[in-house]
Amino acid sequence: MKIWLLALGWEEWLVERHTDFGPNPPVTTLVEIKRLYTPFIRYALVGILMNSLGYFLYFCATQLRIEPKTAMTLIYVVGVGLNFILSRRWVFGHKGKWGATFGGYVLVYLSGYIMNYSILWFLVDRIGWSHLFVQALSIVVVAVFLFVSLRFFVFRHRDGAGVQQR
Repeated sequence: MKIWLLALGWEEWLVERHTDFGPNPPVTTLVEIKRLYTPFIRYALVGILMNSLGYFLYFCATQLRIEPKTAMTLIYVVGVGLNFILSRRWVFGHKGKWGATFGGYVLVYLSGYIMNYSILWFLVDRIGWSHLFVQALSIVVVAVFLFVSLRFFVFRHRDGAGVQQR
């Protein structure tokens, strides 16, 4: 809970409550926490926007009788391109070459696609759950997987000592 409050900029509130940081938390701790959680907050904002739009398009496509896995596939492909543009600079602050980064990005999103497809296949086709409920659940599961993979494998920043940089 403390980390979320710090990430949202509520340092003063925590300090007033005499947390583990004491009355004067080290500035480096606060800076590090913000540095680590700012990408997550930005990722969440982009994710809410893109997934809301994607889910709306999925709903519309399935209402037009497009098969659920086909609808998810089409929307997923378009979403990958748009997400790369937003994620590379604004979410993760990546300034490296985009070509190699895009390759890793596509591999991570391909893994997310396989995960999403498998969840739909198993819970809808095998178990018989509502595809609308399953896709909403899948968005959350896949989003967590994608953030961790993108943050620590695709858009990582390292200095000469192997320490993550921002």
